[in-house]
Amino acid sequence: MAARVLLVIALLFIVAVALVAIFARSRQDTTALASATPTATATPSQSPTPTASASASPTPSPSPTAASSASPTATFVGTPYVNATWQYRLVLPPPYRHSDVLSFKSPPPDPGQPKGSDVFTPRTPQDEAALTSNCETDCEISNYVARVEVWTDTGTMTPREWATSDRFGHASGEQIVDATVDGHTAVKVINGTRGPVAYVVANAGRMYVLSYKISQLFPVPAGASREKLDAILASFKFA
Repeated sequence: MAARVLLVIALLFIVAVALVAIFARSRQDTTALASATPTATATPSQSPTPTASASASPTPSPSPTAASSASPTATFVGTPYVNATWQYRLVLPPPYRHSDVLSFKSPPPDPGQPKGSDVFTPRTPQDEAALTSNCETDCEISNYVARVEVWTDTGTMTPREWATSDRFGHASGEQIVDATVDGHTAVKVINGTRGPVAYVVANAGRMYVLSYKISQLFPVPAGASREKLDAILASFKFA
């Protein structure tokens, strides 16, 4: 009886040892399999390089443009003209010259006329001789000429007062605006009796009127232009 019990115990021990061996082998195989399988390592994705957004460049605001003065200020190359008697000078672009035919040779006795009047023409003496100056208003000989008048009996009147007086003469629709001439307070008369433009400026007890005449009734003389007329007035300086 005891021998049989010992035999059973021995069999149970053998079975237990076998089970332990099988279990241990199974764990080794599982571990080996797990070791052989490569684990995918998560590679950190590269964060996108921030792209500099094109910021809208501020559009430069236009610089304030200085208001153009009504006074003539331009300078240019030409022939200087000086009137020592009336103490002024200017520059004449070619072909402009002083006109002896249209200018006063001496102060007229008529108080309704200026004491001095210089006219500058683009015409040659021969062209002037072929035309007549005996006309009342629009004259071909006076087309595209510049004129400087000097008045000596204006008292203490300002340029604006004189330009608005009856002696100056007026035209329907004319405009009178403030201006400067050679640093002196002046007025600019637009589309008045003297033509498209006339400047009135006082100096040394005299009143000066700078103007030019343009007529649509006659052809433009050779070499003449409104730009040159403006340039003559722009060059005016007191001597």
